[in-house]
Amino acid sequence: MFSTEHVRLCCEKGVKLMHIDEISSFYGEDRGWLMFDAEKLTPEIKAYLEAEVVALGQVVHQGGYKRLVEVGCGWGRYLDWALSGGLSYVGLDIVPWLIKMAELRLTAARVKYQNPLCSVHLHEAEKLAELPFLKRS
Repeated sequence: MFSTEHVRLCCEKGVKLMHIDEISSFYGEDRGWLMFDAEKLTPEIKAYLEAEVVALGQVVHQGGYKRLVEVGCGWGRYLDWALSGGLSYVGLDIVPWLIKMAELRLTAARVKYQNPLCSVHLHEAEKLAELPFLKRS
């Protein structure tokens, strides 16, 4: 689930890595919503998220990609960004209530962008190869 380098960096910083069941349980509780409330985010997190959008845009557009697969999509954070940029979108998350929110946003996005190619799925990242629409032909 985590690269060796990621584990090493987290251990150096004293960060406890969560098992997939712990992640699902944490975000399945009431406090998971806090990560979507901009007022609850620290200035550092806000700056990181803004820089992430810029970096993602550079990678996607320089690479000529046509689809964005967002693993850990939550409520579909990059759904509108992808569709407004002409990309198709696939969102994956392990938390049922977040996928339900993403499905609501997906319905609105299909109307707004005239039925684009987009979907969200309740699915573990480790099992991506099982998804038929992500298999390479």
